[in-house]
Amino acid sequence: RWWGLAEKNGSVRAKMMLGLFHNLGRGVGRSEKEAEHWYLKAAELGDKDAIYNLALLYLHGKGIDRNYDKAAKYFSILAEQGDADAQNSYASLFLEGQGVPYSPEKAASWFKRAASSNAQGMFNLATMYRTGTGLDQNDKKALFWYKKAADLNFAAAQNAVGYMYAEGRGTKVDKEIAETWFQKAVDNGLRMALQNSNSLEQKGAFSLIRIQTNKDIRSAVLTDKKVNLADWLETHQQPIL
Repeated sequence: RWWGLAEKNGSVRAKMMLGLFHNLGRGVGRSEKEAEHWYLKAAELGDKDAIYNLALLYLHGKGIDRNYDKAAKYFSILAEQGDADAQNSYASLFLEGQGVPYSPEKAASWFKRAASSNAQGMFNLATMYRTGTGLDQNDKKALFWYKKAADLNFAAAQNAVGYMYAEGRGTKVDKEIAETWFQKAVDNGLRMALQNSNSLEQKGAFSLIRIQTNKDIRSAVLTDKKVNLADWLETHQQPIL
């Protein structure tokens, strides 16, 4: 009954929703193959959440065959449309040569685009500057972008800002400021930052997280209240003209 409703339903979102329910195992048996089936139907009609979730399915290969080419294909569609999460994930594929030719330069270019509005993109661009990967090494620019992401309460970036002050990269050494940023990261649940804080006194090595991407499927439609799939499909039926 649900399958028929989604097939006949004029709403693209009904197809995306059925894919999402299968993806999560909500109200139906969990099946990534069925999720792929319905996401593809919604993606063909331009649903952005379906396209993104489909890219993640292919990237991680859980329950279906991993396919980096298809992951890159679907991330690129959204990346070209200005989706910052997709831009960030697409950039990471260039760093690994997954589904696209290995190119640190293209990775840096896409991270720059993602950094306009995405904390992970800011963090990753900072890392590219810090390591001189895909662009000229520049500690000051690295610190600038780490701070931008840290100000958005991104723990990995807060930890990185602490590291930059502890090591005097892009700024003067300031252990008090370093400790402040390490503590902010600790408060946000990053245990690595606690070890780094201890290293300030013990003169040990510091640890950093490298590249960050969003691994969560898009399911915001389910977060506000419980959704019954059958009721949702009934309510959102639209005649096909």
